[in-house]
Amino acid sequence: MSLSLKQKLIVGFIGVALVSVIVGAVGFTNLKKLDNADTMLYEKMTVPIGQLLEISVSFQRIRVNVRDLLTSENNEQMNKAMETISELTKIIETNCVEYEKLIIIDSMRTNFNAFKDARVAYRAELSKVEELVRAGKKKEAEYIIENSGKKAAMAEQVEIDKMVDMKLK
Repeated sequence: MSLSLKQKLIVGFIGVALVSVIVGAVGFTNLKKLDNADTMLYEKMTVPIGQLLEISVSFQRIRVNVRDLLTSENNEQMNKAMETISELTKIIETNCVEYEKLIIIDSMRTNFNAFKDARVAYRAELSKVEELVRAGKKKEAEYIIENSGKKAAMAEQVEIDKMVDMKLK
């Protein structure tokens, strides 16, 4: 069967149109996959980096305020340091709740649980320090901060650093 030139051109244009439709559909599908992957990357990887920053900065600010607590010369300074520690603790807790919702990898969950354990240990040391300072026993409070408190703080810092490293990788 021989086709006329007109028929051959029509068949050729239809063929080109079908190829264009297929290429467009594949391209659209891949763009949709890319958009979904980009959204997941932002929501599950980038946003938590900001939360980890808040956790890390607040943790360091707590340590500074503990030093201020130990060097406070009156009740006003002592109360201000304790209030700041309390506010920073709330910031950490809020960011921890939000961060935990965005964990998608088991190793990150394991690391986060280790952080929570270290956090509990450090908070226990801080509670002892606050009680001793309120009781006027600053030397005992200093001893805790320089020994078991420092060990607990370093353990928490190690876990924060691990979370940051894992998230960045």
